[in-house]
Amino acid sequence: MMRSFAQFASSCALAALMASTALANSVLLHSVDHLDRTVTFTPHSYCEGLEPVFVPGGHSIWKHNIPHGWGGMIMAALPGGIHPIHRVIAEVQFQGFEGQAHFDISAVDNHMDDTGVHWMYPLGVELTRYLKPGCDHFPCDNCYLIWNDKHNRVTEKTEFVIEIGQLLGVGIYRYSGPEKSLVVFGVLWLDLVDLADLVDLVDLDGSHGCIADLGFGIWNEYDRCD
Repeated sequence: MMRSFAQFASSCALAALMASTALANSVLLHSVDHLDRTVTFTPHSYCEGLEPVFVPGGHSIWKHNIPHGWGGMIMAALPGGIHPIHRVIAEVQFQGFEGQAHFDISAVDNHMDDTGVHWMYPLGVELTRYLKPGCDHFPCDNCYLIWNDKHNRVTEKTEFVIEIGQLLGVGIYRYSGPEKSLVVFGVLWLDLVDLADLVDLVDLDGSHGCIADLGFGIWNEYDRCD
């Protein structure tokens, strides 16, 4: 049972009677890094089971024709990962209370999972914090951390994006000029980082530089910018 939103779960059997006039429910599974994952759909009681979707790293795959009134949990696991296991999940109830979609990101079972789902938001709307629950790095205050948090979101939309994977960033700086002041050389967004590999880039032309953390807890002992 989806603890953070069981109050919105509707009967899928009843909802199926309305499906002939309903808009199609769809989810775009968008991978932001290079790691392959399998996305699974765990339904509420009486809702139809859905086949898992394999999402290659760096690709976006649509899951179309999700049944009218479907509700459940959506989880992304790396190859070889055990399912079920405690992970961050996306939760959704299509055609729930007042016919709207209710959705959230839940880190109740695992506050520290950065390996799978990160964000969920509807397509075709101006995104705000309210309409884009999730975190760049878990935990944060934009998702469920305990079962009775107030993070359920509501929309009339029936198409969603779920971002999986983690985009990591480091800033590259070099010493420049007679005073050897630090100037920005560039920013690299990396999905899997061995920052020792950046040493050659920092010293590409024989000048010296350093690597700065951009808030993702990544740094390099070679020469970290203070």
